[in-house]
Amino acid sequence: MSPVKRLESAVRNVVLALFALVWRRGDSAKIPVDGSKLKKILILRPDKLGDMVITFPLIDALRRHYPHLKIYLLASERNYPLVKADPRFEKVYIYRKRLFRDIRVVQELRREACDLVIDAVRNDSATTLFLAQLAVKKGTRIGLGKVEHARFYDYNHPENPLQQEHNIDFTLKLLKSFQSDEEQAERYASPFIDNTSRSRAEKLLGQVAGSNDKFWLIGYNASGGRPARRLTYESSLTLLQSLISEHSDLHILLLAAPNDYQICQRLSAQLHQRVYLPPPGLNIVEVSALISRLSLLLSPDTSLIHIARSFRVPVIGLYTASARNYEHWHPYGQRDGVVLSRNEYDIHDISLPEILEMFRRLRLSLLRGASL
Repeated sequence: MSPVKRLESAVRNVVLALFALVWRRGDSAKIPVDGSKLKKILILRPDKLGDMVITFPLIDALRRHYPHLKIYLLASERNYPLVKADPRFEKVYIYRKRLFRDIRVVQELRREACDLVIDAVRNDSATTLFLAQLAVKKGTRIGLGKVEHARFYDYNHPENPLQQEHNIDFTLKLLKSFQSDEEQAERYASPFIDNTSRSRAEKLLGQVAGSNDKFWLIGYNASGGRPARRLTYESSLTLLQSLISEHSDLHILLLAAPNDYQICQRLSAQLHQRVYLPPPGLNIVEVSALISRLSLLLSPDTSLIHIARSFRVPVIGLYTASARNYEHWHPYGQRDGVVLSRNEYDIHDISLPEILEMFRRLRLSLLRGASL
């Protein structure tokens, strides 16, 4: 840990210790929660895009059990574009990591007077602990995977060190606080796609192969969040050339985060045949609409994998060898389709033959009609 990070951590611990003297402790007598008596609940998800996607099953389960509920959401700047028009939510607020703006958001949330707050972040997050304490005055506080912070929540579903569950399954465990059976909850819940985004995606897809509907459309995600988590340009180029050469019915849709769009431009310039580059500036909802129509997505370990699986689109995921990360974030509901590196830091030692063999195996299985 760098000296700056150590200082930040020390300051945060001192501040937490001071606030802990006055914060309300959890009260297990408030559990189980009678959802029929609730009017408003707040869900805290001020983190990454993938974290938001894996929370949709929980939100949909609550809406099915308690259709009268008004659900408020505190999102982050990163995941807000995915949910800003989502009818699941009564209102979506943004946590911006800007003190005075966030104070105003907390004040507005307090005026909403929510009856319950769900902190869906699966660890001891100082940010969501502050928000859970401050944004809801007297409501019930529900936490997930807390350790040191567990004492501040009326209910906390703890980690089981002997059972590393996927984030979707683990997040659904919060239904226990309502005495609801999480095993009956639907695990696949996709982002909301408005008609405009869907129509634009359909128009773009109509240009991929014209009137020919007998083709396999795969998406290739050239982004990985950081260079260590994506294939190099040279590896991407060789991989896509091999796929095109080997499979005559294959069409490839290039995808990337805005700051990596130039990678797709370079790939498109070299791959003239059966490769399509969408125009720049697509938002994440439009990208989700495109993903929903794919035959398969090939991607590093990013949020696009979880968006694809929410639509039950098969994926080939490129993951580091971190066992904990894999258990929490592997493509949901797929027994096959992951290619692991041999280290926990990058995916650069994944060989192209490994990816091509996984593609052949998964494609053959899908063409035979086998379940994932």
